[in-house]
Amino acid sequence: MPVRLMLLPIFVFSTLISGGQPPKPARAAFNQGKKLISQGLFYEAVPFLKKAVSLYSNYDSAWLEWGNLYARMKKPDSAIYLLTRALKPNPKMVSAYISLGKIYKDDKSNCDSAVKNYSRALKFDSTNKEALYNMAWCYNSKSDFNNAITYASKILESDANYKPAFGELAFAFRFSKKYDEALLLFKKYSSISTIDIPVYYCGLIYLETGKYDDLQKTIEELMKRNAKAYAESLKKKWDQKKDTKPPGGA
Repeated sequence: MPVRLMLLPIFVFSTLISGGQPPKPARAAFNQGKKLISQGLFYEAVPFLKKAVSLYSNYDSAWLEWGNLYARMKKPDSAIYLLTRALKPNPKMVSAYISLGKIYKDDKSNCDSAVKNYSRALKFDSTNKEALYNMAWCYNSKSDFNNAITYASKILESDANYKPAFGELAFAFRFSKKYDEALLLFKKYSSISTIDIPVYYCGLIYLETGKYDDLQKTIEELMKRNAKAYAESLKKKWDQKKDTKPPGGA
């Protein structure tokens, strides 16, 4: 594969050091690479990270940093290889599994592979909110709402104000037709957030359950929030519903 060919010289010149701390030259190269990344100099940082792992082949943090850098540079295949390499000396590296999960979820649109990596992260850190949230997101994407509810609920058990979890849990309740539970969560989400989308979703539930007075109030609230696009979307959906006129219609 092209990625392996590109990275092969690293292994040819890598040392066989294992265990302990990276030697000082490797640490210096790694730190310089991180400094360049913080300055937005991504391409300039690559040779330093490459040097760090060539001097110390088990430098898991350097492999991780390099993998995350390539993910930011939109090189997902190379990033996957490097992050997997980070796990060889450190198979319990939660951050590497989470980074892999993110690539499979966002860049590869492969929720099955994302779930595998987030599951591995949770094996070593069972309360990791990022992994739990993304598990819920992936299961919602797969229309496996029971599992989505399970993972989103686990987040809120430890952090009752974790905003993203409200959205995923409410989403799963809505599509499971557990409308009361979904409304309660969307309303709470709205109360602790400045974004308009939870209000919009409340409107969708009112539309789906035939609570048109509440729907009208929601449209008015969205207009007051200057969320005209959401308000117009609800009006349009209401207009399309059989035997129902849009608010203000003739």
